[in-house]
Amino acid sequence: MRLFLALLPDHRTKAKLYPLVGKFKDHALSGNFTSIDNLHLTIVFIGEVGDSERDKLIRVVDHVSFEPFVVKTRQIGFFANQGANDTMVLHLELSKELELLSQTVQNACTQEGFLLDRRPYRPHFTIGRRIRLSDSFKRQPNSLAVPTIFMKCDRLSLMESLRIDGQLVYREIFGKTMSEPQNRNT
Repeated sequence: MRLFLALLPDHRTKAKLYPLVGKFKDHALSGNFTSIDNLHLTIVFIGEVGDSERDKLIRVVDHVSFEPFVVKTRQIGFFANQGANDTMVLHLELSKELELLSQTVQNACTQEGFLLDRRPYRPHFTIGRRIRLSDSFKRQPNSLAVPTIFMKCDRLSLMESLRIDGQLVYREIFGKTMSEPQNRNT
């Protein structure tokens, strides 16, 4: 099974993100756009593992804790994929809290024996892959401008990537919701 650890947007955040996907889809000549149910913020990508490794990752999620925090989007960009600069992403600001969570989860995975890609963490939502936007759209001023969107981060999820009836589906295997800190004045 193909696994990764992620933060999932709540329904309100998805409702704000998905119109952006539609905007770019309307002006694309081609591409595979992310479905609303597959939007996520990867914390650590693991890859193909067996049942025993899955169980270790469940343990990682169960043991990691963090205080809920908020992240915000920045701008649209593109990542290179097999030489083509065609993976459209919505970058997020790398807050101290998000960076600490990423490092904590990476360290916990390493302690469980996983070998991780140590590239710098670049938080983002993938809008689509193999995206080709029309030249007329790209020439429009502010065509890639997007509003700032805020997302509350309070649940770490172990996700599985699989195909069901030819469709890419991301399914939560295990998750842990973090609670707000108790009011220290009571």
